[in-house]
This record gives sequence, structure tokens and C-alpha cells, in this order.
Amino acid sequence: MASTQIVKSKKRLQTGLKLLLSSGLLALLGGGGWWFYIQNSGKSSNAVALPIMTADRENIEITINESGAMQLGGQRDLKSPGEVTVDKVLVKVGDTVQAGQRLLVLRNKEQQNTVANQDLAIRKQKQTLARSQEKVTEARDKLAVVQQELRQPVKQEFDIRKAELELTRSREKIIEARQKLATAKEEALSPAKQVFDIQKAELDLTRSREKITETKEKLAVAQRELKNLEILSQKGFIPGDELVRQQASVRDAQVTVREAEFDVRTKTIDLQRQILEAKRATEPQTKILEAQTALKDAQSDLNSKTLEFQRLKIENKRQTELQEKLLSARAEVRNAESDVETQISELQKLALDRKNLETQVQNNFVTAPITGKILNVKAKNGDGIKSGDILITLGNPSQELVNLQIGTLDAAKVKVGQLAKIKVIGPNSQEYTGKVQDVEPQAISGEGGSGTSLGGGSSSQAKVPATVLLDKPTRTLIPGSQVSVEIIVEQRKNVIAVNLEAVQRDEGEPFVWIRDNQGKAQKQKVTLGLEATTKVEIKSGLKAGDKIILPGTDTTLEPGKAVKEAPPDVPQPTPEKL
Repeated sequence: MASTQIVKSKKRLQTGLKLLLSSGLLALLGGGGWWFYIQNSGKSSNAVALPIMTADRENIEITINESGAMQLGGQRDLKSPGEVTVDKVLVKVGDTVQAGQRLLVLRNKEQQNTVANQDLAIRKQKQTLARSQEKVTEARDKLAVVQQELRQPVKQEFDIRKAELELTRSREKIIEARQKLATAKEEALSPAKQVFDIQKAELDLTRSREKITETKEKLAVAQRELKNLEILSQKGFIPGDELVRQQASVRDAQVTVREAEFDVRTKTIDLQRQILEAKRATEPQTKILEAQTALKDAQSDLNSKTLEFQRLKIENKRQTELQEKLLSARAEVRNAESDVETQISELQKLALDRKNLETQVQNNFVTAPITGKILNVKAKNGDGIKSGDILITLGNPSQELVNLQIGTLDAAKVKVGQLAKIKVIGPNSQEYTGKVQDVEPQAISGEGGSGTSLGGGSSSQAKVPATVLLDKPTRTLIPGSQVSVEIIVEQRKNVIAVNLEAVQRDEGEPFVWIRDNQGKAQKQKVTLGLEATTKVEIKSGLKAGDKIILPGTDTTLEPGKAVKEAPPDVPQPTPEKL
């Protein structure tokens, strides 16, 4: 029983201790919370309310803003080539036309009549030229005849010289014929002399044959003597010069034998000739008759050659007349050729004038210079048009352009290929993209330009014309309408950027105020990069997510100062309040 009461007492004691500990813990927690509340409530009452922004990654761009006028690619005004009347308009606004397609028909009857008259003049000139060319042919034929005749005297002179030679030869033939006749008569009177000569020749031939036998015998003796001396010389019984003398004697004997044989052959031939002549001498009367006939023929030929020579000399006197005819024929050819050249030049001039007139007539048809769309038609059927008046405006709808007038300072920054953003001037307008296609190298007077600033005021300063080409045709922007263009001249993508007013400077060094995790202001040095109109690139010193304090121009901060984010449209505190 007593043990049971002790156990119960212990349990009640433990329960009381637990309650006491729980009460103490609750009291401690309550006191700590009250102390924390008091501390924070005091701080909150001293924190400065300022605008706070979060550092984030974005694109920084330097842009140039201008307004310009829309137009289509290749857009142009087709103007009247002269003072004409519109005969017929073949197109209307909105039509799609092909390059070379006729758009208007103009009427100019005076030009058409002039072309017809020019054609008639050209035909007449061609006929005149053809006749002049015929005259040239006739004159050349006449000259050829005279030249042929002139070549005849030259030939005649050659013939005269030839006749003179033949005449001389004929005279020589008469002399030769007379000599032959005298010889024949002399031979007929001396046949006995020929017989005596034959007998004498036979005796000489016999003697020459005997000499051959004698010389051969002497040669044989000399050859035997030479053999004996050669044997003695080999044995050394005689001197060598004696053998040489004997060899020379043998050679001399051989030469003597050959000369004797040659003399026999010569005398034999001469004897045969004399015998033949003796046989001919049996017909002396025949030779005399032949010689007399040859003499008569030579005299007849001489007479004929003399007459031909005299005739050629007479004909040669005509050369002076032919020279005069040649000069006259040449002059006639020159005059005819000069006339042809003049006629050709005149024909070429007429053809050139005809071509110019035809070009003017063709100008009566106004054709499309490009494939495109008709934007405006100012001419109507029957209208009288002055030279230079606009007839039709057309352009290529597959390309859309914006013509700009950029100030000279900004134009220096604009380059071909830079990105551009295009908007119709007005609220909630769609944005289109494009690129700078062209920048003129020379500025023009602002009074003549069409560019105006976004504020609407025109500028009298010089402007530089530029063109922006849209990346894709919109098919909705109206040519001639005003649009705003933003040209991106420099850009940094996906970089840390803050508002310009967040950047402060301490002795030239840039810094920003950031709020740390305890809600206190801290000074943070930064490195600046590309600076745009409202933003600046932070190259180092910040990271994405940092809280940037915007102190304003009348706010002074110190490191460790408590800062809270001001609600929208709350005025910033003055320095006295800080």
C-alpha cells in the first residue's frame, strides 16, 4: 500500500515538472518574439522607400529614329516623251503588268507623216545610188579597154624589136647562102685535087702504122733491159739511179707508142672524110641548084620581114592618142566613184534620220520598263499631254522600300546591311523588319528632302538620302504612306543591363547601389559597356537577379542604410528625411 502511494507521488512530481518546464519555454519564446518584434518594428520605421529594379539579361541597342515614305521596288513615274495626245489607256490602277507590256497609246500624226516622207526619200536615194554604181561599172569597163589598148603598143614595140632581129637574121642567111653557092661552084672545079689529097693521106697513114711497129720494138727492148737491171739491182751490182733512168725510158717508150696509135686513128678518120667528100663531089650541079634556091628563099624572107617592120612602126605612132584616152578614162572613174561615195553618205544620213523618227514614233507606245503593279494612272483617253508630264506610276510589289532623309551626324553611323524596324505611324501598329539597302554618299538640302523628325517638325539642315528594304513584302503598307524607321547601328545581345539613372560616380569611378539580403544599401563598383538611350551594359560587378536601388537626383545613401522598395507613384524622400 505504502509502495503504491510512493509511485503515485513520483508520477505527480514528474507531471508538475513537465508543466513547469513547458510554462518556462513558452514564456521564453514569447519574450524572444516580443524582443524581435520591437527590434524590427524600430528598423522598419527607419528604412528608406526607394524604387528598386532587378538586374537582368537583355539586349542593348543604339538606334537612329527617322520617318520615311513607303514605295515599291523599282517604283518610277513614266513621263510623256513630248507634246502628244493620249489615244488610249490600256491599264488601270492595281493591274499587274509584264516588262515591255504596252500601257498607253499616244497619237502624233505629224511624226507618222514625216516617217512616210523619209521612206520615200530613202527609196529615191537608193535608185540614185544604183545608177551611180552602174556609172562606176561603165567607167571601169571603159578604162579596162583603154588599158588593154595601151598594152598593145608595148607589145608592138616588142614585135618591132623582134622584127628587127628577124630582118637582121634574114640578111645573114642571104650571106650564108651566097657563100655556100660559091663553095659548091669551087668544089665542082677541083675534083683532081681531092684525089691527090686522098693519096697523100693514104701514104701518111701507112707511115704512121710503121712508126707504131718501130716504137713497140723499142718499148720491148727497153722493158727487157729494165728486167735485167732489176735483177742486178736486187743483187747490188748496179746503183739504184741507173734502174730509175731505165724505168723512165720504159715510160717514155710507152707514151711514144700511144701517141703513134692516136696519130694513126686521127689520120684514118681524116682519110675517111676525104673519101666521103670525094664521093659527094660527083654531084656538083645538085649543090649549085640547092644553093641558088636557098639564096632566093632568103631574099624573099628578107622582103617580107622588111614590110612587117615598116607596118609595126606606123602602128606605134598611135600611143600618144591612147595615153590621152587613158587619162580621160581614169578621171571618169574617179568622178563616178566620188559620186557613189556621196550617194552612200547621203543614204546613211537618211537612214539614221529614219531610225530617229522611228524611235520617236515608237515612243508613242508607253511600255512597262519592269514587271510590277500599276499604282497610279494620271492620263485619260483624249488628254493633251505636255512633255515631261507624269502618265503612269508603277512598281514591283515583291519588294517594299522606305525612303529616308537622315541627318548628316546620324548618317555617318548608318551602314548598308544594318537591321531596321519599321512601323506605321500610329497606335498599336505592327512592326516589320528590314535592312539598310543604300546610303547616298552626298547630302542634299533639307528643303528638297521629304524626311521629317518623329516630332513632326521639318529640318532645314542638309539630309542624306537612304533606303531601307523590308525583309518580306507586307502587301498591306501603302506606297507613299509615312512610316517610322528605327535603325539599329550598334547592339549587344543577352547582357546585364540597368537603367542609366542607377549608375553613380565616385571620383569618376562608376558604381550602383544594391540592396543586400538584410535589406541594406551597399555600394557596388561596376564596369560599363555599351550605353543606349535609357539603358547601359554592365560588363562586370553585377549578376542577374541583383536588386538595384534607384536613388534619384535628390537622394543620398550610405552603405548599411536600410532600404525598402517604394510602391509605385510614391515621392522619394528629401535628404533631410534620410
